[in-house]
Amino acid sequence: MQSHENMDAMAALVCGCLNVRVSFVSGQLRPVSFFQLALAGEEALEAFFKQKLIDVTLDLTGVTKEHAFLTRRKAVGEWFITSCLNCGMAAYAEHVKHSLHKVLVSSHLVRDARTVEEMVRSPQYSPAFRVLLKPKTTDLSPDLGMPFARQDASLERQHELQLINGKSTKFLRQKQLEMEKRIREFADQQKLEFSELQRRTIQDKNVVLG
Repeated sequence: MQSHENMDAMAALVCGCLNVRVSFVSGQLRPVSFFQLALAGEEALEAFFKQKLIDVTLDLTGVTKEHAFLTRRKAVGEWFITSCLNCGMAAYAEHVKHSLHKVLVSSHLVRDARTVEEMVRSPQYSPAFRVLLKPKTTDLSPDLGMPFARQDASLERQHELQLINGKSTKFLRQKQLEMEKRIREFADQQKLEFSELQRRTIQDKNVVLG
């Protein structure tokens, strides 16, 4: 684990797949022990609170999610715990009375900028969805490779599929336009270079012929 001083360098913490990001005020990181929380009842039995936790003060950005539908929020006593369904990490907890500015975050969140850069360069990183994805062996639909939507799927699930399809379509369209622009620019440059070569060849021919 990195030292407390190094944790402040990034001023943000991310879950194991980059889906959940907690932005905090630099220098406002305080390790918290299980006993300091003075939990009782179901809170004391919750696994999230038994790990090493950090009390952070959120900055103006606060908590952001690349894909909110890939997170789950559950109530435990006077706390709301948010987990990332994509990487399975229980990321942070908000107290019902202090959730606007302060949260408890898992010490397993990534806080080193170099590590985040390595995650972005990973083969599992999806440029379209901006998170790390583990390959899944499921039946895919011909529509952008998304899983088939069952007829009995919930409305919420259908909405999620629409969001994913929308992001995929928008991303691919953007990349297609960028590719076509590069092709046009390359073709124009090649035409200019050929015209210059043609001019020089005619010039040199005239010199040779005297």
